[in-house]
Amino acid sequence: MTHPSRLLVLVVAAALTTACSNFRPREEGATLPGMTHPPRWAAYDGPELPAPRQFPSVTPVPGGAIVFGGRGAIDLLGEAWRWDGARWQALPAEGAPRPRMAHAAAWTGEALCIWGGESAGEALDDGACWEAASNRWRPISAEGALTGRGAMASAFTGRDWILWGGRDADGNDLADGARYDPTTRRWSALPDGGPRARHRAFSAVSPDGAMVLIWGGAGEALALGAEDAAILDLASSRWIPVDLDGAPAARTAPFAVEVPGGLVAVGSDAAAVFEWSTGRWRSVDPAPTAGRWGVTAVAAAFGVVAWGGRDTAGLHGDGAVLDVATGRWTALPEGGSLGARSDAVGVPDGRGVLVLWGSGAAGLRVDGFALR
Repeated sequence: MTHPSRLLVLVVAAALTTACSNFRPREEGATLPGMTHPPRWAAYDGPELPAPRQFPSVTPVPGGAIVFGGRGAIDLLGEAWRWDGARWQALPAEGAPRPRMAHAAAWTGEALCIWGGESAGEALDDGACWEAASNRWRPISAEGALTGRGAMASAFTGRDWILWGGRDADGNDLADGARYDPTTRRWSALPDGGPRARHRAFSAVSPDGAMVLIWGGAGEALALGAEDAAILDLASSRWIPVDLDGAPAARTAPFAVEVPGGLVAVGSDAAAVFEWSTGRWRSVDPAPTAGRWGVTAVAAAFGVVAWGGRDTAGLHGDGAVLDVATGRWTALPEGGSLGARSDAVGVPDGRGVLVLWGSGAAGLRVDGFALR
């Protein structure tokens, strides 16, 4: 007799295979390549950094990333900066979204879109898109948009921007969502029946952009929200439950990082990769940063970086890189790195990752280093 959980795995995998016509095996580029060499720290020798901040959005774009918003040394910020691997470009201030944090951000291939977030106890319900071709911000329509919220899951499929969950100004967790089409500039509601209400959930998009995974997060009686997960099938507009066999347990999953072909979920005593090709979780080695909060976690060309953070013993200045293909972690050299801190900002580019700012023993730091 087939165990019910195993049967659900088979059902989900079958649904994924049927709905997605171009699932690519690992050797065809559906996941990060194996690590060819462990990265090394290097001093940041580029132009002057933007104002230090915590909790901005960092959106990968060709050749680099765009950093928007976050909390500065005194107040929230509403400025955006594009890093191209060699220089910082300030995006125009005119028409930009007002200062915020815990907002959603997405690169559509032509524009950076910002929506929602939190500001001085207010849950925001507005946003704008910066169009690269015109170097101008265009407001996002409010018609059909979600109610104001922050800390929602955000995923761009290649066509639609999917927003789900989050929390309102009163701290209530939400279980609804919407999709935004940047071409038509229209919103449409997502179907009911998805995961239970939560904020700070993680998301991952299938290789063909047909499905979105929602996993993790925090919510009432949900610990860190890992007791359930679901996949939104965009073609049929329905939710598919995901078996959690092999996933980190609910109270042991501080962060997750999307990688090509899946989602890396790292807990305090376990870690795993959800793989779109199978619809299942594959266990990897536990992270050396286990049990910490405020860890800098970012996907780079050489693997998933987990660095720094804090625990009951204090701040840490060490970390490691996960080779997604082998499931093994390689310790980062401690020499040459920035000092111990939490909540540093990881900014990927074509050469590696910049690790900037963060909270040190004396407060918000203003420096940064590079992993190359």
